[in-house]
Amino acid sequence: MASKTVATFTVLLIASQSLTNILWGYLSDKYGHKLIILLSSLFNGLGLLAALLVNSLIEFYLVFILTGIALGGNKVSFMTIISEFCSFEERPTYIGITNTISGLTITIVSLIGGLLVDLINYELVFAISFIMVSIETLMLLTKVKKPCYHEF
Repeated sequence: MASKTVATFTVLLIASQSLTNILWGYLSDKYGHKLIILLSSLFNGLGLLAALLVNSLIEFYLVFILTGIALGGNKVSFMTIISEFCSFEERPTYIGITNTISGLTITIVSLIGGLLVDLINYELVFAISFIMVSIETLMLLTKVKKPCYHEF
């Protein structure tokens, strides 16, 4: 039973991510990558909120669908937005710094999250994650200007 559940979660995650990639690509071309990252943050927050509130296995499917939608947007725009912030010559540096910082951050946060789950419970990790995503979304909305570096 557990392997069937994991398979269903995986299919929902990958399918929702794949199906929304087309939408994210279209919207990013039309409105820019900042919007896609913002919408991805909103879907990520909704997924975390759902993880906190749902009570059944079937309801938990929504968590994986929302997370897949968020991951799809991040994959489309997270690295692509870098080209909108800098010149062609600066891109390798910006990409390298972004990968280094995000890789270290993901590693450290994942270890802390796993420790918190072991010591306390999943709900605390989902709640902290929801708070952090909410803060990130608000900062992205209010502090980050739409990048407009264009090289012709």
